[in-house]
Amino acid sequence: MEPTVVVSHVSKSFGETKAVEDVSFEVFPGEVFGLLGPNGAGKTTAIRVMLNIFKADAGSVSILGGSLDQARLDRIGYLPEERGLYRDQRLDTTLIYLATLKGMSQEDARARLTGWLQRMDILEHRNKKVQELSKGMQQ
Repeated sequence: MEPTVVVSHVSKSFGETKAVEDVSFEVFPGEVFGLLGPNGAGKTTAIRVMLNIFKADAGSVSILGGSLDQARLDRIGYLPEERGLYRDQRLDTTLIYLATLKGMSQEDARARLTGWLQRMDILEHRNKKVQELSKGMQQ
């Protein structure tokens, strides 16, 4: 089985500060993987390198069998701690908007929304504003 994510000897510095130094790991399909460490350990920087937000100084990243081009980027999601959601918008409106950012039509997103809300056990919250949801529900 081929790994879904391969991070190989990745390093990233900001001036004299080494944020990530020679990090390597693989994540295989079906695995749950987490980056753990204290504040300042480089977890966020490593994720940003993986997502091409930052360019690595050294090493390589392969996601879904290659470099992170737009087609691969459209197949993955990233949930930072600060979610950047529109707090005054309703949940259903926000979810449809986020689906369109990943290339789904509004019509298809609307058609699939109820099923996903049921699957996540949050259907009864579909008309609430994002700010009315707990942090866990927002995530």
